[in-house]
Parts: sequence; C-alpha cells; structure tokens
Amino acid sequence: MSWGIMLMVVALFLLVGDDLAYGWERYKRFHHKRGTSPKPTLYVRLRQWLDRRLRPSYYRVDLTLIRDFIGNLQLAMSLEDTLAGALIQTSEQFQTKGLFGVRLMKHVRSRLSIAPDAVIQALAKDFKSEELDDVVLRLDLARDSGLTSVEALNVSLEEIEHKIQNELEKEIQRSPVILTIPMVVGVFFATLILAAYPLLQGLLKTLTFGG
Repeated sequence: MSWGIMLMVVALFLLVGDDLAYGWERYKRFHHKRGTSPKPTLYVRLRQWLDRRLRPSYYRVDLTLIRDFIGNLQLAMSLEDTLAGALIQTSEQFQTKGLFGVRLMKHVRSRLSIAPDAVIQALAKDFKSEELDDVVLRLDLARDSGLTSVEALNVSLEEIEHKIQNELEKEIQRSPVILTIPMVVGVFFATLILAAYPLLQGLLKTLTFGG
C-alpha cells in the first residue's frame, strides 16, 4: 500500500513539476520587474565581506615609482613644457610601469581636459598617496605665490628622496638583527647536537649490552 502511494506521489510530481517551475520563474521575473531583487545568500554575503577587507579601495605603489613620476614631470617642465604636456609625455613613458602606468594613462585621457592637477589628484586617490597630495597642494601654492611649477616639483622630489633615504637607513639598521636570529638558532642547535651525541652514543651502548 505504501509503495503504491509513493508511486502516485512521484507521478503527480512529474506531471505538475514543469508547471510549478514555470510558475516560479514567472514569479521571480515579476518581482524583478518591480525592482525587488532577491536577498543575497550567505555565501554571497561572505564573499562581499571578504572582498571589502582583502581588497582595499586603493592600490599600492612603491615610493620610488612616485619619485620617478615626479622626476619625469619636473624634467619635462624644465624643458619649457606645460604641466599638461608633461603629463601626456610621462603617461606614454610609464605604459610599462604596471598598474600605476595604467591608471595614469586612464586619468590623462579622462581628466586632463578638466585640469592637469585633476590627473595627479586622481592618482593620489587611487594609491592613497600623501606625496601626490602634497604635489597638488604645492602646485596650487606655487601659482598663488608666483613660484614656478618646476620649483614646486623640486621640493616634492627632495622630500620623497629624503623619505626613501630614511627607509633605507632603517632597513640597514634592522638587517643585522634579522641575520643574527637564524645564525644564533643554527649555532644553538648545532651545539646541542654535538653535546647530546656522546650521551646518545653511551645510551645506545648500554641498551645494546644490556639486551
């Protein structure tokens, strides 16, 4: 009796299954058209949470690359080029500089028509760079005070060079400590093995003769 009921239920499900699926699809489309999107699943929400923490809203760039970027602008402007022309020239030269070159070219194409400073400001936002923010600020101050843009770029360039030098000095100071730790560990274990070898040898002889 139970098998017969089960067969009837399966047959009924097969008959009305297509109609139920069709009705469900129409229900979802109706709600989608009304602007009510379905709630994200737990998996989707977990991925969104991880993306927000593992992928920050800004990119990373080495300070040396920012120094080279400002140096290129300074060199181009010292040859009587405008800031806009210097940005165009630098964007072409930095096409092989990875993500920084890609973002630079993008902002030159989209923001240079607004203002040259807007390109540098967008880069500063992309890479969360205080140095590039300072460049924009110094360029504004230079226009107000009558200084040239080359002088403003030179100040930023010297400041970045000073930061790079300080970081190198810190790395040099930390390097003896980093090298000393594995040396101490290696010498300690080697000494421990040499000291324990006679004891282990005597213990093995005792066990051998005792057996």
